[in-house]
Amino acid sequence: MSWLCQEEKKLFRTEYAAVNHHDNVPSGLVAHTYKVCRIVKVMGMYNEIVNYCGMDLLMVGSALHDIGKALMNTTWVSMSKRVRFLSHRVIAEILPLEKGNC
Repeated sequence: MSWLCQEEKKLFRTEYAAVNHHDNVPSGLVAHTYKVCRIVKVMGMYNEIVNYCGMDLLMVGSALHDIGKALMNTTWVSMSKRVRFLSHRVIAEILPLEKGNC
């Protein structure tokens, strides 16, 4: 995650995963992401899933799927016309293209 700046890294490490649901505590987003990665490891035991998209893609997707949640309320997201209306699930995918090098 070298494309993440210090601000984004801090947000990801300290953000709640949700307001009223799972992992709604400080640093809950990191805990949630860890749990999702563990679920993906279990999914790796099923060849039909791994053969469909590959274990690497599953693991990267599980690690990145909520980084965007930490960034949803930042100045960067509110100023970026491209990501204003996107879900947190895709913000982390386009962040390197939008942000460039820090």
